[in-house]
Parts: sequence; C-alpha cells; structure tokens
Amino acid sequence: MIGAVALALMPLLALPCHAGTGISSDEMAVIRSCNETALQLYRKLAREDAKNIVISPYSIGTAMSMALTGARDGTEAEMKTVLNQALSREKMDAANQKLLEKMNRFQGASGDVLSIANGLCLTTDSALVHRDYRELLKSKYHAEIFDAPDVGPINRWVAAKTKGKIERILEELSANSVCVLLNAIYFKGIWATQFDKKLTQPKPFQTASGEMISVPTMRLRASFPCTQREDCAALSMPYKAASLAMVIILPNEKDGLPKLEKTLSMQTLRSIVDDLGGSKPTEVMLNLPRFKAASGASLIRPFQALGMKLAFSASAADFGGITGRADARGLIWIAQIQHKACLEVNEEGSEAAAATAVEFATKSVPRFTEFRVDHPFCFLLMDKDTGAILFMGRVNNPLETR
Repeated sequence: MIGAVALALMPLLALPCHAGTGISSDEMAVIRSCNETALQLYRKLAREDAKNIVISPYSIGTAMSMALTGARDGTEAEMKTVLNQALSREKMDAANQKLLEKMNRFQGASGDVLSIANGLCLTTDSALVHRDYRELLKSKYHAEIFDAPDVGPINRWVAAKTKGKIERILEELSANSVCVLLNAIYFKGIWATQFDKKLTQPKPFQTASGEMISVPTMRLRASFPCTQREDCAALSMPYKAASLAMVIILPNEKDGLPKLEKTLSMQTLRSIVDDLGGSKPTEVMLNLPRFKAASGASLIRPFQALGMKLAFSASAADFGGITGRADARGLIWIAQIQHKACLEVNEEGSEAAAATAVEFATKSVPRFTEFRVDHPFCFLLMDKDTGAILFMGRVNNPLETR
C-alpha cells in the first residue's frame, strides 16, 4: 500500500464503502493505498503476461506496510510515494491493526470465511531484527514470530494459513537472509443465490488469442445490480455475507480487455462500483464460466518500475526501524518479494487464497435480459463495508490452470 509533496500529485481513491460501518479516515487511507498500489502493479503485470492473473491487493499492501514501518529517511520517503501512503508510521500501524480485526470478522457464521494472518520468520542473520520491531509486528499486525533455517517452515506456514491452496511461496532463501515478512489470506464464499449444477453446460468462449473454446458455463436467472457503460458492462454477485461481493467487468468488445486494462484506474473502478451500488437489482439470465485463476510473480521489478529503488539497494537501503540502528544504511535490504494467489469460481461460490513474502537480506443501469460472459473479463472480490479489494484479476481463458 504506499512522502508528502509527491503524494499530492497522485490519486488516493478508495472504492466506496457502506456508511455507518465505523471505518476511520486512517483506515480508509490504508485501504486506498492498498487498492491504488495493486492496480498499478496489475497494469504492469498485465502487460508482461498474457495468461490469467489474480492478485490480492490487501495481502500485498499489508506485507508492504510491515516493511514500510521499518524503513527510514530516503528509503521510507520513496516507499511511501510508491505505496501511495500518506499516513505517519504510527497512524498506519494503528489503522492496519483495526483493519485486521475487521477483516477477520467473517468466520463462517454465514458460510463465508475470510481469514488473514501475518508472520515474521527469523532466518539466518535474525540477530539484526531488533526486539522493538518484533514487538511492533506482534502487537499491531498480530504477526506470528517463528524461526526457520530454510524455506520449509515458511512454506508450511503459508500452506496451513491458505488451507493448502498455496503450498510454496519461496523456493529458496538468500545466502545472508535476515527475516521474511509474510501475509496470507484465505477466502471461501457461498453465493447468496447458488447456481444449479444441472444447468451447467458447455458454451463457447472466445479467448484472448481469438480461439473459440468450449467451457462449462453456469446459468442462473436472478436479480443482480448491473450497469452498462461505454466500454464495458458490470454485474455484482453477492455472497451470503451481504458486504462481500464479486464484481464482473466485461468489455463490450470481445477483444476489448487489453484496451480496458490500459485505461483502468481507481476513478474508473470507483465509478463502476458507485453505479452498481446505486442501481436497482435487475433480473437477468447470467451465463458465467466456471474458472480457476492462479498466478505468481516477483514484485521487485514492478515496484522498481514504479520508482521504488532504495529499498532493494545493498548499499543505500535504510531499514533502521527493523535493525534498531542509526547507522543502518546498507545493512539490510529487500532481497525478494514473492506473491502468489489463486481463485476458483463454481456453482456454490468462490474459494481463494493469496500469500506475500518479503525477504530482507544483509551483506555478509439499462435493463438487461442476459449477461453472457463469453470472452475475457476482469473481476474484483471486495468487502463493501471497508472498500477493500481482497482479490482482483482477469480471465483470458477459463480452462487455463497455469
């Protein structure tokens, strides 16, 4: 999610949230930074990869907040600019604490589960991680602190927190690894109105390459908020927990997704969600392919392209808030940022998981009658109470499993 003058030139927009949910302005600022940063990363990843994409803005934002709170001086200023974060460290940490408590409010009462966990893994040169930083992550981010000589315990932690959906987040540690910051998010949602499996039939779908394929397509006649725009149509599918919804954004043209992605902004997303929130549910015949989306990426190059340089420099990075030293410049730096996410959509609902690992190293509406999703589309899985985008991505081919 993420100094001051430069930030004034950048949009800080959150998706609208329900009134009366008790979310503070600081919490909204954290959500804005998560959403905006993830959208910037998504656009860069979309240009580099023609496959399906799914990322978790909240997972990436939380992990980067834990890194940002340990940054100092120029490194901190640069990270705050790229991460669209205007809050002080103290306010950011306090807001993350409150948001984490809100996000973990779904524990299955409605059939929906949303579980978020943070971790601090102490590795080879863990003596460089000051006790004050450990206590900060434990108190404000509810981080579980554990030791690991290799990636085994790290991957097992992630697998446990994502119910086995993500088995490995890291392949190896750097030779002089200091610590790894971890965030894991697991979601299982039940549609408010479920699809009848007997109605699922093979239907044509035009992929991003122009190939026509046959995919299992679910059918449901029900009332949904819908909106039609100049370049796309959108539909909101609620889960049993009313504040959770999946938004399908379908380009009007069958080959229109690349053009839509180039112009996609937080203003655009906010406008779409505003339109959906203000529209009366319309009865439509929804045709939606069953799909699985999974992706993994190193985020260092995208962050560098956005202007974050010092954090990855072995000579200039300053993470004095982690080491507790005033002479911390070049002592530790971010060696890798790995993010993985997956999402499955079927007749009952959706199951999704994501994990983000940040390793530090040292030297040494119109009336619709039918909503047919038969070509590449974008999706958002969001918590309307907070305005947080939990997952976002695109589907170029519903049969692709990576």
